[in-house]
Amino acid sequence: APFGWVNAIVLASIRAEGLGALEDFALHFARRQRASNVIYTEVRWCPHLLLEPTVLGASDGEVRYAAARDVLEAVARGLRRGESEFPGLRLRQILCCLDFMPHVSADIARLLREVGRDCGCVGIDVAGGESHFGLPLSESPILQAVKDACAAGFGSTIHAGEDKNTGGAASNV
Repeated sequence: APFGWVNAIVLASIRAEGLGALEDFALHFARRQRASNVIYTEVRWCPHLLLEPTVLGASDGEVRYAAARDVLEAVARGLRRGESEFPGLRLRQILCCLDFMPHVSADIARLLREVGRDCGCVGIDVAGGESHFGLPLSESPILQAVKDACAAGFGSTIHAGEDKNTGGAASNV
């Protein structure tokens, strides 16, 4: 439940103030990390969760990709501002594919390839279930995105055996 509340607040802020609000959230995150004496953090998230439903479901995938890229770049600007404000603090990003939204997986791999390094991204992950493990690589957009990101030099941190609701089993580990 808390994830849904936070997401709703962030989306409302973006609607009211634009992507500058997202940049400010990232900067405030950096300040909280510094106040907690953290020196290195990897923010694990999916830019597509911060898109308007009409954009997320757009028939033109380029519209969705461009919007996700704008969201990623806004977060990166805020994190870089935090690093500038607090020398020695390092903030990196892991972009998540979503098991329940496999259609955005190619966008995630493309974001990493095209702007990931500039945005401080270090890896790819999968969140929200494990049904992708039951498919061969050729039929899974999620596993293909992970393969593509790894081929581009990004790390992967794939959680497994955790979600009994979507197939989490020892065989997934």
